[in-house]
Amino acid sequence: MSVEAQIADRDERFATQARHQQGPHPLHDKTVATTTSTPTVFTTADFTYDAEARTCVCPAGKSL
Repeated sequence: MSVEAQIADRDERFATQARHQQGPHPLHDKTVATTTSTPTVFTTADFTYDAEARTCVCPAGKSL
C-alpha cells in the first residue's frame, strides 16, 4: 500500500515563516570578550566650571 502526498512549497501561508524562527540564544556564546582599550578616566582638570550657570561641563560638552 502506498500513499501519495503533495507538498505545497510555494504556499502563501508559509511566506513569513522565517520571521517566526528563533535566533541564537544570547547566553549561548561562551567566548571571552577581548578588549584592548582601557576605559578613559577623567580628572577634575578635564571639566570646565561655568560660574554663571553654576555647573560643570564635561569633556563631551554636556552640562552637569
